[in-house]
This record gives sequence, C-alpha cells and structure tokens, in this order.
Amino acid sequence: MEKQKNKVILVTTKGCAGCAIIRKLINEALEMYHNNATFEDYDVSEVDKKFINNNHITDFPTVLLVKDNVTMFKFTGTKPAIIIHRWLKVNFG
Repeated sequence: MEKQKNKVILVTTKGCAGCAIIRKLINEALEMYHNNATFEDYDVSEVDKKFINNNHITDFPTVLLVKDNVTMFKFTGTKPAIIIHRWLKVNFG
C-alpha cells in the first residue's frame, strides 16, 4: 500500500487580505521543508460543507496539516514562515 502524501490545506474566502499573505508564507515554508507534502488551496465556496463542519472552520484563512487523511494540526490567521516550517517538521516528520 502506497503511503499517502502529507497535505497542507488552505481554506480562504474572497476579499481576505490575510489569505494572500498566508498563501505566500506557506509556499515559503514548504520550500524550506524539502519533504513530501502537497499544498491545496480552496475558497470556502468550493469546499464541501461537511468538510467545513468536520474541521470546525469558522475563520479565514484556516490552514490544516493533514497526514494520512487525519488533521494533525490546524491554525487560523497568518504566522511567520519559520513557524509554519516547524509545525510541518513536528507533524509530518
């Protein structure tokens, strides 16, 4: 059985200034991370309501670190790229 990739999922909303900032910071952190992680970026209008409810998404931007389809860590707002990088290492190894 092939191991699933680790995912960073960003859920945003239209007109959100912080969403554009965190998108750039996530990409920067992933470049530092150098590991097997994919980045998925969605507007809340594109996401299934069940996903929103199951992950308790109420604020934007929301970032989820998902390993083997399990949310390992979630945060809202913007954080420095180095902090995101550390969270990637802690949650994904």
